[in-house]
Amino acid sequence: MSVEQASIFLAGAILTCAGFSIIAIAIVFINNLFAKYWKSFTFGIFPANARFMTEEEATRISPSFEEPKKQK
Repeated sequence: MSVEQASIFLAGAILTCAGFSIIAIAIVFINNLFAKYWKSFTFGIFPANARFMTEEEATRISPSFEEPKKQK
């Protein structure tokens, strides 16, 4: 490999990494625009902000009829 080929390879590698960086920054910028102005929606049975309760929260709730069955 000559010095000329090595310099072209180095320049190509640097420009490729710079291109990937610019594309990644553009994707993050576009994602932030959509997240700011787009109202979220769900396809599943749970709403977008659904979460499961922890064991501490489960012990604070008094049972209404029967104890929940423990998973194995």
